[in-house]
Amino acid sequence: YDDMGTFKAASTQSVPPTYQFPRYFADLLGTEAANPQRWVRSFITSPDTYGLWLTSYGSALTVLDGLRTPSITDALHHFVLPVIQSGGGRNTQWILVNPNLAEAHVTLQLIGANGSIRGTHALLLNGRGRAVIDAPVLFPGVAEDDYLVVDADRPLVGSELFGDDQ
Repeated sequence: YDDMGTFKAASTQSVPPTYQFPRYFADLLGTEAANPQRWVRSFITSPDTYGLWLTSYGSALTVLDGLRTPSITDALHHFVLPVIQSGGGRNTQWILVNPNLAEAHVTLQLIGANGSIRGTHALLLNGRGRAVIDAPVLFPGVAEDDYLVVDADRPLVGSELFGDDQ
């Protein structure tokens, strides 16, 4: 659609589990998709898909992510975020969501491959709040064989985005 609400183009795409694609591929909605006066309405047709994440890495492309959106029923007091990528244009972000009305006290522990604690960070997550944490910013020197342990006094939903701009 354009800013006046005029229909411009439509496309149906299948996104396999764990795959993602840039929103503005020319073959998805044509060259008009690169026009800043355009906007896209998307619909999910698969019954076991709960939503799409629109994520942006600043100057990089906005990405439609085909991963399953975490459910409120996935909220836990204690969980591990196992994948860390850093260096060589790769990065890891941890997303923590507090679905509760009350604030949550959260402890993050970076654990090394040998099981030792390499770093600890405490944070307060407001009710219905979220935190997006860049792994190498919070824990400088983070390594790819490290992992994050999350402990909270209220159940949280946690996920991670990792990789490069592609």
